[in-house]
Amino acid sequence: STVDSYSAFWDNGDTYHTPLYEDLLKRGVTDVVVCGLATDYCVGFTALDAARHGLRTFIVEEAVRGVAPETTAAMLERCRAAQIKLIKSRDVSTLVTTPSPLTADVVAAAVRTTQAHFSTLDA
Repeated sequence: STVDSYSAFWDNGDTYHTPLYEDLLKRGVTDVVVCGLATDYCVGFTALDAARHGLRTFIVEEAVRGVAPETTAAMLERCRAAQIKLIKSRDVSTLVTTPSPLTADVVAAAVRTTQAHFSTLDA
């Protein structure tokens, strides 16, 4: 059967969970940085579930985009209420305890990829 899920952690009914949270725990991950499409669905629900699991959660503002302005604004408000921080891509490296040149490269690549996809949506 097919399970519908906007979140990377849980299905839409909170019945089935993915192995993501357990994998993050095994690796000692405490912070999650979320970017991608769409702010009002996958990004938002993934961020909310990460925060619900007790992970310090961030959304990279210029590396996300919503489907509609109204639903995007509503989701961002839900995220703020859940103590999820909206940050700029330049701030991601400050979150890493052992920064490396790779950190900046990965963030830059994620932003470029997301923005390139935005431009195809706008065309």
